[in-house]
Amino acid sequence: KRRKKRRGGGGGGEDDVPTLSPALSRDDAREGGYRAKPHPDSLIEIAKSWNLDLPCEGVVMVGDSFNHDVVFGKEAGVQTALVGPEAAARNRDGGEGEGEG
Repeated sequence: KRRKKRRGGGGGGEDDVPTLSPALSRDDAREGGYRAKPHPDSLIEIAKSWNLDLPCEGVVMVGDSFNHDVVFGKEAGVQTALVGPEAAARNRDGGEGEGEG
């Protein structure tokens, strides 16, 4: 399988990651007239390109920010998974990390 360089640098350190299509960056959303996360506009557009209607149980939004990624996924009606340091802090603190109040 052909691999493509990562767009937008997610901070993970890997040189190559499998290509996800479509992948919309914050700049792509702005240029396309979509509102930024956590508004679900861009996730709705991605689902349309896959011929899916949201909400959909078969889609999972994975991200490293509760306020941006988890809220984004929940607003679009999909499952969510929080990963990275914020997820670890929430697990350690019993779910009361940044972003919940």
